[in-house]
Amino acid sequence: MASITFDNIRHSYLPEPSSEADWALKKVSLELANGGAYALLGPSGCGKTTTLRMIAGLELASEGIIRIDGADVTNLPATARDVSMVFQSYALFPHMSVLDNVAYGLVMSKKPKAEAHRAAEAGLERVGLAGFGARLPAELSGGQQQRVAVARALVLEPKVLLFDEPLSNLDARLRRQMREDIRALQQDVGFTAVYVTHDQDEALAISDRIILMNRARVAQDATPRELYERPADAFAAEFIGEANIVPVTIGARDETHVEVRVGALELRLPHRDLAAPVLAVRPHAITLHRSGEGNEGRVVTSTYLGDHAEYVVTSEHGTWFVTAPVTAQPYAKDDAVKIRFDPAGAVLVAPSRPA
Repeated sequence: MASITFDNIRHSYLPEPSSEADWALKKVSLELANGGAYALLGPSGCGKTTTLRMIAGLELASEGIIRIDGADVTNLPATARDVSMVFQSYALFPHMSVLDNVAYGLVMSKKPKAEAHRAAEAGLERVGLAGFGARLPAELSGGQQQRVAVARALVLEPKVLLFDEPLSNLDARLRRQMREDIRALQQDVGFTAVYVTHDQDEALAISDRIILMNRARVAQDATPRELYERPADAFAAEFIGEANIVPVTIGARDETHVEVRVGALELRLPHRDLAAPVLAVRPHAITLHRSGEGNEGRVVTSTYLGDHAEYVVTSEHGTWFVTAPVTAQPYAKDDAVKIRFDPAGAVLVAPSRPA
């Protein structure tokens, strides 16, 4: 296990960056503790993969200091960092048996072949693939190949194990199973794990903390629950779990709460010491009614998804994305509705930060 520290890291792929747009990372600082599981999450181009590659030593920092377990590794190559990576493509050798694939790193580090094979067999057993050693990678399913890649990384007993979108090639059901397996393995073995993904569900399920990135910076660093329930700004609210962002009228305020109004609706919410907030409302916290109190709206689309329905509703306050349980009489396109909010799914956030 090892801690990881980024101290004001900047990185550019250009030899002489001339503007802010030339930086792939912009003064990123992180503190990742021993034995934790961390997700680097964000949209394409936000800097999450660059951050992972810099931990691995596959990219070197242009500015700043990187420490692993307290030691300065800023300028050390990947081979000197005691870090292993599980790649998106699995990177298995197709002509080698599963056992030889898992033992490969040990053999290359001059460990006797018999000893390397014993360690590889133990590694396969740990990931639930005991008895699969004689097979070729092509004889395995995608999920089994991913387990082989994890076993190959684990037998090296690295201080840090990095995952570069390892589940993106799997179908939804297998992806869910694999993320549960990886999480259980991380907790059982206790290695420090850093996991890059653009999938918010994976990030929420697999990590102790999520580092949400945007525009080459850290947008928010928080536990999964804190990030979902108390997003720092509109970007974080929209990226994690989706959210409807709407301007509000601010009313009376006390030490902890403030009254806000959206059309005919009034809510009393924690003000979070925000001077000019906007309201983020989760899709499940918007309820539609055929009559009664609420803001007037009209259904634009109605989509049946088995266990729930999705609606897009327009009103004078904007367009709303709504999820709701399926009922005997679902709303249809062009239905007039009344829109209400559940305060438990609404939170005041700062507007999105400028680039």
